[in-house]
Amino acid sequence: MNAAVLARRLDRDCSSFRRRLAVLADYRLMFNKMSLSDPLVGYANVMPAPGHRVEGILNDLDDVGLARLDAIELVPHHYTRSLVAVCDVMNATLISAEIYTAHPAWIRDGLRPLRSYLDCLTGGGDLLTNDYMMPLRGVACRD
Repeated sequence: MNAAVLARRLDRDCSSFRRRLAVLADYRLMFNKMSLSDPLVGYANVMPAPGHRVEGILNDLDDVGLARLDAIELVPHHYTRSLVAVCDVMNATLISAEIYTAHPAWIRDGLRPLRSYLDCLTGGGDLLTNDYMMPLRGVACRD
């Protein structure tokens, strides 16, 4: 979600992203993707959860940008990338978007994100609703 982090990862300028709010229905944000370096640390993952929703940021990326993110996210060993329908809130329309979900072998219950990771994630939540951000900021962290 964080434009500055995405820009750094893709070696681009933050202003080059067309960012907008999107909602992924019937999923829940979890921090259950086990870290490679610390088995007690959890990274973000979205999982099917009827009746729930995940707010996120849509960024227009080309195939080169997606391939670069795939390498960073260790696709297909740690995460997989798939196409889903999300609601583009600005236009109130359903569109296709790519999401990353944790590979099942890396999912564990009871993990907690690092505070620095959560702060970085929420630092990109300027377009998300306050109702969504408040509980996200209160997630229990490992440090």
